[in-house]
Amino acid sequence: GRPGSVAGSCRDGEIGLDESPSTPPQINELLGRAWSPAPADRPTMREVSATLLSLLADEAFLRKYSPNADQRQELLYQILPKRVADKLAAGEKVTPESYDEVTIFFSDIVGFTTIAAVLSPQKVMRMLDRLYARMDRLASDLRIFKVETIGDAWMGVAGLTEQQTDHTKRVAIFAMEAVRLARTVPVDVEDPSRGHVRIRCGFHVGPVVASVVGDLNPRWCLFGDTVNMASRMESHSQPNRIHLSMQAKEALMRQAPEMAGLIKPRGSIRIKGKGTLCTFFLVARARDGGEENLSDDEGKGERDSDE
Repeated sequence: GRPGSVAGSCRDGEIGLDESPSTPPQINELLGRAWSPAPADRPTMREVSATLLSLLADEAFLRKYSPNADQRQELLYQILPKRVADKLAAGEKVTPESYDEVTIFFSDIVGFTTIAAVLSPQKVMRMLDRLYARMDRLASDLRIFKVETIGDAWMGVAGLTEQQTDHTKRVAIFAMEAVRLARTVPVDVEDPSRGHVRIRCGFHVGPVVASVVGDLNPRWCLFGDTVNMASRMESHSQPNRIHLSMQAKEALMRQAPEMAGLIKPRGSIRIKGKGTLCTFFLVARARDGGEENLSDDEGKGERDSDE
């Protein structure tokens, strides 16, 4: 914020956050930390997510602050697969489940560290909300389950929470639309010169094990090398591009042979922790049916460590 502005005064500690008596104390405490003038004292996105998830799983808390049982259940269904949420609500232990083949997607925002350094925390969170709200709606439309967001990273999976023989095709369509919609999201609505958001994406296909981890702050997690490889596809991608592993390419060819013309070889590249692999780019389809060149940055290799 500018000197003398409300945001600037808040960061300087001149203005505090008024606590509403109707707001749960846990939320008030979280908001108070978020407005701290010292960046190190502000909660991370992981802390925020863990706190909200633990509150939604706390029956006593929900009875007090959300008396509508149907509404409580619907909230749980948004953050946990239905069968997992039902088991937790019934007090049952969730056992690990194995899946032979799913498609896991990751994306992150290009230059996020720089954006976070020049914008106020409030503006960064509003930018993330603009982007994530649209990605979440898109994921819901394609029945892709959002696993979590950590900072600027968005993670989703298809073919796991429900039977989907076209799970890779769904993720491919999601990725193309996500890249396109991100380019319409302004970094700062008050300063058009900062441009629009750019993301880089990647996905991989393979087996995973899924389960709820922890009792105090239960989280639904995916385990296995498929998760690591999907993350590597994203981190070695390029701005406005969708990076595919060989397994993802082969699965997409099986499920959507009509998309074969949109798959372009990237060649052999060195993937951190995996050695040299042959990978591919998925080129977005333009509105007129042709190819849409969305890449405006041909940087190579893994993303910069500060991004």
